[in-house]
Amino acid sequence: MQALWQAVLSIGAALLALALAVTVLPRLGRPGSRVADWLSNAPGVDAVVALFTWVPWLVGGLVWGWIGVAGALLGQVVALYGWMLLHELVYRRMTRGARLVKVHHKLVGPWRNQLALGLTVVGVPVLWAVRLPGPFQTTIKHGCSRGEHVFCFCPGYGFPTLTKDAVP
Repeated sequence: MQALWQAVLSIGAALLALALAVTVLPRLGRPGSRVADWLSNAPGVDAVVALFTWVPWLVGGLVWGWIGVAGALLGQVVALYGWMLLHELVYRRMTRGARLVKVHHKLVGPWRNQLALGLTVVGVPVLWAVRLPGPFQTTIKHGCSRGEHVFCFCPGYGFPTLTKDAVP
């Protein structure tokens, strides 16, 4: 049980520190802005998303075993709700008035809303299944009555595009 709590607290604290660092980074002058810009596009954004999604699971598993994976998941939840609380405290004035979360709470209730949001974690493996093969672009050429078209599919790096010109 002690390993579980160590994983929850250490991974939760690390994720909160990472969220704070990513938030403060653009405010650190020109070098911070350059790093933030790099982290805003692939492959930088992939690294940030990995650090918030599956890297905590890996670290928890390597350090504490399977109980560490469970602790990492709980640590992610702690970090998420901790960040939400801190963010709402900092921007207290903005939390007044109409907000989407208030509408959802009225429509389905707060517990159902939070449960639905929590169930979206199932989409994380799907996200990585789409993002990982991204650098391996597939191009399909086909002819039609109006000339040759190129269908360029690059998973994770934008939507498939249909162009009239051939891509080299």
